[in-house]
Amino acid sequence: MDRLPETTFFLRPAHHRGRGQINIDELVDECERVLRRVAALPVEASPVVEIARHTLVQVERVRRMPDMAEVLSYVAQGFHISTEALLSKLRTQHIAFRRHVAMYLCRTVTHASFPAIGHYFKRNHSTVMHACRVIAERMATDAEFRRNIENVQQNLTQRAKNEFAAAA
Repeated sequence: MDRLPETTFFLRPAHHRGRGQINIDELVDECERVLRRVAALPVEASPVVEIARHTLVQVERVRRMPDMAEVLSYVAQGFHISTEALLSKLRTQHIAFRRHVAMYLCRTVTHASFPAIGHYFKRNHSTVMHACRVIAERMATDAEFRRNIENVQQNLTQRAKNEFAAAA
């Protein structure tokens, strides 16, 4: 196969040679690398350059959002419980409720899908849906609980905004 010209942007992670699974994180990294190359071009080259620049800002914002591990750690510290206990198969009311809070926060703060959260917690997506429903119902009936959850959400997202502003 002939070598592609340097101006052509071709997406193919180095580890992927047409077989097996593609690592999503590596694919996103590769997309970001290509966006950076496009954004470095002069704006007069194409209207796509401005779109690439705008998209890079959005990618940076998403990368700075808390991930599920950060949310889990924050919840564990707040409840004085280990992250291992939250991820465990234990189903005691004490642990299950805190796990529900962590799942709910993963959904609302990271905007991850139910299946992604379920995979992270080694549970089914319907378990995550149930957890989110339980926490939402409790928030609807318990104003103090709602304020506490909203404060945690705000703290997590504010930390991400501060990191984004500091990097800009």
